[in-house]
Amino acid sequence: MSIGGWGLPDPAQLLKGEWVGLSPKQVDHLLRGYFSWAASAVTTATDYAIRPALDRGDRPAMRLKDVFLAGNFAESLPSGSSRYVSAMYEQSRDVEQAYASYRDALARGDTTGAADIMASDGDKIRSRGAVNTATKLLSQLNQQAKKIEASTAMDATEKRQQLQRIEQRRHELARRVMGAGAT
Repeated sequence: MSIGGWGLPDPAQLLKGEWVGLSPKQVDHLLRGYFSWAASAVTTATDYAIRPALDRGDRPAMRLKDVFLAGNFAESLPSGSSRYVSAMYEQSRDVEQAYASYRDALARGDTTGAADIMASDGDKIRSRGAVNTATKLLSQLNQQAKKIEASTAMDATEKRQQLQRIEQRRHELARRVMGAGAT
């Protein structure tokens, strides 16, 4: 949100005697953590109010989950996209943990432990390349979404359409990975 541009300091850095501003996303998460939906309402309203002055273009057209009061409820409703994408990120974390355990056992010279890990988590370790590739592709799609949101050349409806296409591509990618590499 635009409030992040106000230069609020990072408390951890401030304790070290350094003034490092929080990013807009960090400020938004901080406010949501302390003030829940009220913070969402205030930051969104502030963003709408000052966006024209900053020449940031239109925000994407709103969906039900973007509405202040219905937003938290709608966000908790099951969504195929978020379910598959969340599951894929969890799988990625599990794969990396299994791989790290295997590499650690090898580094310590524990070949028996490494063999045990490979016997129990070999499928995860072997899927590491595909999962990492999919995670990188998801990251690229997320970057494309950020560019669309920041675009001043598109109107709200066009932004929402582009973002929905990206969301669908994220969903399909995660679904394929989960279907092919589910453990």
